[in-house]
Amino acid sequence: MGCTAGGLYSGGGGSLGGLAAGAATVTLTDAQADSLEELLRGVTMERRDVRAVMGFALDHALAAADVVETLVESLTLAETPFPTKVRTTTTAPDP
Repeated sequence: MGCTAGGLYSGGGGSLGGLAAGAATVTLTDAQADSLEELLRGVTMERRDVRAVMGFALDHALAAADVVETLVESLTLAETPFPTKVRTTTTAPDP
């Protein structure tokens, strides 16, 4: 699985989504949120999967609140299998 939203850290060579650094509030688009959710559903302990999720988070750092909210939802949903929850915790970038 690879990051579908190719950016600076995920190896896609993209930009920060054309967002201005001085923007007051930045949110993920529906397509970006869907991409993150897809990445989280398919994440394994494989280096490329973890890198894809971490790269997505770094590429969309301006929308950090949305990224964190999606990660938290993934970890707290009852239907998310426990192994997936464990794998999701390994994808969170260090502060």
